[in-house]
Amino acid sequence: MPALSSLLRRVEAHPERRIRLDEAGQKEFSYRPTFRAEDADLRSAHRKLLEAPLKNGILIDTGVPGWLLVPEALKIFELAYHAPGNVLEFGTNRGLSTSLVAQAIGLRKKRTILGLLLGVPKFPRITTVDIDRDTQEEAVKNLSKLNLDRYVRFVAADAVIAADALEAMKKQFSFCFVDHSHAYEPMVAICRRLPALVEAGGFVLFHDYNDHKNTDRRGVGESANEYGVFAAIEDALDLSLFSFYGIYGSSALFRKR
Repeated sequence: MPALSSLLRRVEAHPERRIRLDEAGQKEFSYRPTFRAEDADLRSAHRKLLEAPLKNGILIDTGVPGWLLVPEALKIFELAYHAPGNVLEFGTNRGLSTSLVAQAIGLRKKRTILGLLLGVPKFPRITTVDIDRDTQEEAVKNLSKLNLDRYVRFVAADAVIAADALEAMKKQFSFCFVDHSHAYEPMVAICRRLPALVEAGGFVLFHDYNDHKNTDRRGVGESANEYGVFAAIEDALDLSLFSFYGIYGSSALFRKR
């Protein structure tokens, strides 16, 4: 069963945004809220993101390096803000998405008293995993400058090894952002581990699902020209457990039943 706090907030799916592989990257998907509740703090935070400058006319520039379209940046912030428990991220890079989640968690602290009544952890945190230790150290510095590192547990490890360790510790998360690889096999491996890592009612957001570089060729490795993200999700994510909830920017959202 989803956490009580999740049950008290109405959510909305956007199933009409489902696409075929040959449509990936051909359609632009704007931000639309998943949680229907009006929230002044979230609106204010979103307004600041919408006012941020853009790189190449489409990528949000918050001052932390990374590659996120505005709709998916807004979605990451919303999901982290509303998540009743902790957040898991595969793919820290230099900390852009991590910083958005950490900011949302900081904003959530305003609801601590209500959260305690609803069984929400007093100090929710993000666990972020990246195999590149040097790049992740840059993320640590970037978040430290913003005083956001206190909300983050940085793990320098292969995503599968980290996932197995978290499962062994029986850790579960309310929201998971997957952006560690464009290759088919690493994505398949994580998709198969998500049922154990995501709590009932929790959300998973996959980056680069709606990208024209996706191919139906299996076994695609890391490449700047060819992605295996879409195919891996179609092949390995258990759709008897996860429901499609929409696409925002390049990212596809699923929710665990």
